[in-house]
Amino acid sequence: MTMLQSIDVRPSAPDVKPYTERHDGLRVPVPSRRLAPTPRKLRVIGRDVSVRMEQHRWDDFEHISAAIKASPSELARRIVARTAGVYGPTAAIREFILRYWRSAAEMPHVDAEARVRAVLWHLGAPPQDQMDGVIIRLQDTLAPHLTPGRVEMIAAQSRVDLGAFAAQVRAAWGGDAPWQSGQDGIAGRVLEALVPFAAADSRAG
Repeated sequence: MTMLQSIDVRPSAPDVKPYTERHDGLRVPVPSRRLAPTPRKLRVIGRDVSVRMEQHRWDDFEHISAAIKASPSELARRIVARTAGVYGPTAAIREFILRYWRSAAEMPHVDAEARVRAVLWHLGAPPQDQMDGVIIRLQDTLAPHLTPGRVEMIAAQSRVDLGAFAAQVRAAWGGDAPWQSGQDGIAGRVLEALVPFAAADSRAG
């Protein structure tokens, strides 16, 4: 009977320490720097969030962001807005990437933006009624635009009446707010949920 000998195969780059997995007596090197999660800061809704993922997942996240012509922070805002109270930021982004590629395998002809919207729809808490669905769609439209400066501006507005609150934000936005005057009531509910009033005291740096 032939016995397989254990063979250590070392990578050519001296700065990469191999992590070896045994498969039937053969050790296969895997670069440890690609296996270890690395942190990156993403600017989400009014703050910087540290997200830890392996390099191949960061590569996937950047690929998806580029496919929809968005920055990683803009895509992260959409994910965090949809999953608040269900997942933390790192878990949410990991789950989003997994579901995105699963969707790509099952429905390869769907374009990237439609795929992202569909994955986000099912990622957070399910809508309870038709109004919930309208709110989720507007939330997804608004979230990428919530830069730290806009969050600070929104947080400073009075909220006695949500429709009037959204109208004030729309006026202060500078004319290119991503909702119309007829949507002020719904936009007020979305903005109140995404941007706490206390955020006026929290600077994103």
